[in-house]
Amino acid sequence: MFLQNLEQRPTKELFLELAVLLAMTEGGDGSDIQGTEIQVLLNSIDSAELQMLKQYESELAINYLDFILGLENITTELPTVAISNAVSHLGFLSAMAIPSSILSSRTPTDNLSRLLGDAIQVISSKYGNNEETKKELIQQIISDGGDIFKISPEVMKNRMISLPNIKYEIIDEALSGYFELKNNLIGKLTPLERKTIVFELCGIALSDGILGEYEFKVLRCICKAFQIDFDYLEEFKDVIQKINEVTLEAFNLISE
Repeated sequence: MFLQNLEQRPTKELFLELAVLLAMTEGGDGSDIQGTEIQVLLNSIDSAELQMLKQYESELAINYLDFILGLENITTELPTVAISNAVSHLGFLSAMAIPSSILSSRTPTDNLSRLLGDAIQVISSKYGNNEETKKELIQQIISDGGDIFKISPEVMKNRMISLPNIKYEIIDEALSGYFELKNNLIGKLTPLERKTIVFELCGIALSDGILGEYEFKVLRCICKAFQIDFDYLEEFKDVIQKINEVTLEAFNLISE
């Protein structure tokens, strides 16, 4: 809606990366646990959020979203030495085994994948031996009709990552490192750019009509990093909900 306020390529990339992290925060029922650990997080992005992400990318007039999500072959973006099946098929968020030193310096998503990977390890270690977490996972497996004695450690870890509270802590941990990494860029953002980013992020959080508990926490974290008063979140939420209501009303009138 107001993304024209973001004129510089690094600022546009910053927005899309934050939008993807926010979209991963909630969503998913924990049943889609196939693939890499990061792919489990990506599976939390629902169709409405993905549609909004694509709309954002179109408004920003950059080709970057598929590069983040790993939905296309991106070999043309990398030096030959960095090409691998992991990159070709899964993208940077799933190509954590490739040293960042050999990745193209013009693309920051290698840092994003590494931050997520590190966050997964930190939070997994925190909850790996937690009795309450183990009980929750066992109950989940049994309710899904699974055999707890045949579950591999990898699948068990993916299930743990998909738990809402743990998934949020992973995103929160990754954001801490992300903001350190982007400190110089964030410091150069104008007040207009900062508010635009937070407002548009509120839009994706409300794509299902509900601002979830963990989405709200992530947005507060972003506001803190951007030095934006938390009161703006409530105001932005109210405005976006009104816009959504008016848009739905207009659609219904047109469709009569």
